[in-house]
Amino acid sequence: MATVSFEGFSQKLNKWDIYPGVSTVYSGPVRILVAIAQVVSGVALGIFSCAFGWTNGASSWGKNVSANAQETWCGACNLVRGVVATVPVLGNLLIYLYENSPLGPTVLRRDASGLYTLPPVDVPGFKNMGTITGEELNIRIGDFHIDTKNGIVPQGWILIE
Repeated sequence: MATVSFEGFSQKLNKWDIYPGVSTVYSGPVRILVAIAQVVSGVALGIFSCAFGWTNGASSWGKNVSANAQETWCGACNLVRGVVATVPVLGNLLIYLYENSPLGPTVLRRDASGLYTLPPVDVPGFKNMGTITGEELNIRIGDFHIDTKNGIVPQGWILIE
């Protein structure tokens, strides 16, 4: 059984999506190609995982199908963002407004001292966790998982080294 993820690569393109011209000729078209690969591979590997799990009676095939469905959804979202990024100025403005709105992704980046500071978040089962700062954060509480050393952050978050 197999899964695939292009999300790390597409997140690296995010910083270029707000610059007119650059997004029209670089990040938008590249994101569209990545999105097509995400959708095609997500669907193909989802079908493969279903077939493998069904024929072999494997118990973990459902997780792989779910991961591949999520990758397909991310690919569809990347396709939309790539098309918007190719529109000069207006597309860049829309992406800028989205990323700086509460709907945009949470960006986790190092400060001048080289430390990450976890923004105040509500983790399932925990209210008002307070502030957590460190050079390497590795926190796992239920489905909430951050591991800055291995580039793992919750969906909708972006880790910038």
